[in-house]
Amino acid sequence: MFVHSADELKVDPATHTLRLVKVNAQTVYFYGRPQRIAGNIELPDSVQTWKDGRDSFDADPPDATLSVYEPGRAEPTRVVVTIPQPVVDGADLVYGCKLLEGQMPAADGATTLFIDWYGVGGGVGPGLHGVGVGRGGVGWR
Repeated sequence: MFVHSADELKVDPATHTLRLVKVNAQTVYFYGRPQRIAGNIELPDSVQTWKDGRDSFDADPPDATLSVYEPGRAEPTRVVVTIPQPVVDGADLVYGCKLLEGQMPAADGATTLFIDWYGVGGGVGPGLHGVGVGRGGVGWR
Protein backbone atom coordinates (compact mmCIF):
# COMPACT_ATOMS: atom_id res chain seq x y z
CA MET A 1 0.00 0.00 0.00
CA PHE A 2 1.20 3.49 -0.81
CA VAL A 3 0.25 6.39 1.47
CA HIS A 4 0.32 10.06 0.47
CA SER A 5 -0.41 12.82 2.98
CA ALA A 6 -1.15 16.41 2.05
CA ASP A 7 -2.09 19.71 3.69
CA GLU A 8 -5.39 19.82 1.85
CA LEU A 9 -7.49 18.42 -0.97
CA LYS A 10 -8.98 20.22 -3.97
CA VAL A 11 -11.56 18.32 -6.02
CA ASP A 12 -12.56 19.44 -9.52
CA PRO A 13 -15.79 17.64 -10.49
CA ALA A 14 -15.70 19.15 -14.00
CA THR A 15 -12.38 17.48 -14.87
CA HIS A 16 -12.79 14.48 -12.52
CA THR A 17 -9.51 15.24 -10.77
CA LEU A 18 -8.32 15.50 -7.23
CA ARG A 19 -5.34 17.57 -6.16
CA LEU A 20 -3.30 16.76 -3.08
CA VAL A 21 -2.11 20.25 -2.13
CA LYS A 22 1.37 20.47 -0.62
CA VAL A 23 1.76 16.69 -0.71
CA ASN A 24 4.50 15.23 1.47
CA ALA A 25 7.75 14.72 -0.47
CA GLN A 26 8.01 11.19 0.97
CA THR A 27 5.58 8.43 0.05
CA VAL A 28 5.11 5.80 2.76
CA TYR A 29 4.70 2.23 1.58
CA PHE A 30 4.06 -1.04 3.33
CA TYR A 31 3.26 -4.58 2.43
CA GLY A 32 1.86 -6.91 5.08
CA ARG A 33 2.05 -10.49 3.89
CA PRO A 34 3.70 -12.79 3.17
CA GLN A 35 6.63 -10.39 3.52
CA ARG A 36 6.60 -7.47 5.90
CA ILE A 37 8.15 -4.55 4.08
CA ALA A 38 7.80 -0.87 4.94
CA GLY A 39 9.62 2.31 4.12
CA ASN A 40 9.60 5.69 2.47
CA ILE A 41 10.45 6.66 -1.08
CA GLU A 42 10.70 10.04 -2.73
CA LEU A 43 7.50 11.23 -4.42
CA PRO A 44 8.99 11.21 -7.96
CA ASP A 45 10.13 7.59 -7.44
CA SER A 46 6.65 6.51 -6.30
CA VAL A 47 5.13 8.18 -9.37
CA GLN A 48 7.67 6.39 -11.60
CA THR A 49 6.66 2.98 -10.18
CA TRP A 50 3.19 3.62 -11.63
CA LYS A 51 4.41 2.25 -14.98
CA ASP A 52 6.59 -0.60 -13.68
CA GLY A 53 5.71 -4.24 -14.33
CA ARG A 54 3.08 -5.95 -16.42
CA ASP A 55 0.48 -5.50 -13.64
CA SER A 56 1.26 -1.81 -13.31
CA PHE A 57 -1.09 0.84 -11.99
CA ASP A 58 -0.79 2.44 -15.44
CA ALA A 59 -2.38 -0.66 -17.01
CA ASP A 60 -4.97 -1.15 -14.26
CA PRO A 61 -5.49 1.93 -12.04
CA PRO A 62 -5.72 1.12 -8.33
CA ASP A 63 -8.50 1.64 -5.85
CA ALA A 64 -7.74 4.09 -3.08
CA THR A 65 -9.37 5.58 -0.01
CA LEU A 66 -9.29 9.31 0.67
CA SER A 67 -9.54 10.35 4.30
CA VAL A 68 -10.21 14.08 4.59
CA TYR A 69 -10.57 16.23 7.71
CA GLU A 70 -13.22 18.74 6.73
CA PRO A 71 -13.58 21.89 8.83
CA GLY A 72 -16.44 21.58 11.31
CA ARG A 73 -16.68 17.79 11.19
CA ALA A 74 -15.58 15.60 14.11
CA GLU A 75 -14.82 12.56 11.96
CA PRO A 76 -12.91 12.44 8.70
CA THR A 77 -14.80 11.97 5.45
CA ARG A 78 -13.79 8.76 3.69
CA VAL A 79 -14.44 7.95 0.05
CA VAL A 80 -13.29 5.11 -2.18
CA VAL A 81 -12.01 6.04 -5.64
CA THR A 82 -10.10 4.65 -8.59
CA ILE A 83 -7.16 6.85 -9.54
CA PRO A 84 -5.38 6.82 -12.89
CA GLN A 85 -1.94 8.24 -13.69
CA PRO A 86 -0.57 10.77 -11.17
CA VAL A 87 1.01 14.05 -12.23
CA VAL A 88 3.36 16.06 -10.01
CA ASP A 89 2.52 19.76 -10.32
CA GLY A 90 4.94 21.79 -8.21
CA ALA A 91 4.27 20.90 -4.56
CA ASP A 92 0.99 19.17 -5.50
CA LEU A 93 0.06 15.74 -6.79
CA VAL A 94 -2.89 15.50 -9.20
CA TYR A 95 -4.85 12.33 -9.99
CA GLY A 96 -7.76 11.59 -12.26
CA CYS A 97 -10.58 10.27 -10.12
CA LYS A 98 -13.55 7.94 -10.44
CA LEU A 99 -15.77 7.79 -7.37
CA LEU A 100 -16.63 4.23 -6.27
CA GLU A 101 -18.16 4.70 -2.82
CA GLY A 102 -19.19 7.65 -0.64
CA GLN A 103 -19.45 11.35 -1.43
CA MET A 104 -16.55 13.63 -2.24
CA PRO A 105 -15.98 16.18 0.52
CA ALA A 106 -17.61 19.58 0.15
CA ALA A 107 -14.72 21.33 1.89
CA ASP A 108 -11.03 20.60 2.04
CA GLY A 109 -8.67 19.83 4.89
CA ALA A 110 -5.72 17.66 5.82
CA THR A 111 -5.85 14.59 3.57
CA THR A 112 -4.40 11.11 3.46
CA LEU A 113 -4.68 8.92 0.37
CA PHE A 114 -4.28 5.16 0.88
CA ILE A 115 -3.54 3.39 -2.41
CA ASP A 116 -4.18 -0.32 -2.65
CA TRP A 117 -1.52 -2.42 -4.32
CA TYR A 118 -1.91 -5.90 -5.69
CA GLY A 119 -0.72 -8.22 -8.41
CA VAL A 120 2.17 -10.51 -9.21
CA GLY A 121 5.27 -8.70 -10.42
CA GLY A 122 4.29 -5.30 -9.07
CA GLY A 123 6.23 -3.72 -6.30
CA VAL A 124 7.25 -0.71 -4.36
CA GLY A 125 10.35 1.10 -5.40
CA PRO A 126 13.49 -0.26 -6.99
CA GLY A 127 14.15 -3.92 -6.27
CA LEU A 128 11.17 -4.50 -3.97
CA HIS A 129 8.72 -6.91 -5.57
CA GLY A 130 5.94 -8.75 -3.83
CA VAL A 131 3.63 -11.65 -4.49
CA GLY A 132 0.01 -11.15 -5.58
CA VAL A 133 -2.44 -10.60 -2.76
CA GLY A 134 -5.69 -10.53 -4.73
CA ARG A 135 -7.86 -7.54 -5.46
CA GLY A 136 -9.88 -6.31 -2.55
CA GLY A 137 -9.48 -2.56 -2.50
CA VAL A 138 -8.99 -0.28 0.42
CA GLY A 139 -12.25 0.36 2.21
CA TRP A 140 -13.97 -2.76 0.90
CA ARG A 141 -15.55 -5.19 3.32
